[in-house]
Amino acid sequence: MADEVQKQKWIEARRRYVIKHREKVLQTDREAKRKKYAEDHNWREEINFKRRANGIGITKKQWNKMFDDQGRVCAICKTDNAGNPKGWQLDHCHKTKVIRFILCTHCNRGLGGFRDNPILLRMAADMLEEFNSKQPTG
Repeated sequence: MADEVQKQKWIEARRRYVIKHREKVLQTDREAKRKKYAEDHNWREEINFKRRANGIGITKKQWNKMFDDQGRVCAICKTDNAGNPKGWQLDHCHKTKVIRFILCTHCNRGLGGFRDNPILLRMAADMLEEFNSKQPTG
C-alpha cells in the first residue's frame, strides 16, 4: 500500500515537471528517439511498420507472407531496393483500407500522384510512349 502511495506521488511530481518544462521534455524525448532510430535497426523497422500498418489491420507475419509471395521485390517495378531509408510502402485503397501491394517508394508515389486512377496512368503511359517514339535515336 505504501509503495502505491509513493508511486502516485512520483507520477504526480513527474506530471507537474512535464507541464512546467514541456519544451525541454519534448526536446529530450526527440533527441532520444533520433539516437535510438539511428542505432537500433530492428526498433526502427518496427516503428516504421506500425506507422504503415496503422488502421489497416495487418500483422508483421501477414506482411512478411505477402512480401514473400511477391518475391520480396516491388510489385510494380520488381526492384529489391525500397528507395527510402524508412523502408517499403504498404499500398492500400484509402476508401476500403484493403491492402493491394508492397511497393518501393517511387512506385507508391507514382500511384498516389495519379490518384490511383488507372485511366490517368494509361494516358500518361501513352503520352510517354508517343513522345519517346518521336525522339531521334543515336
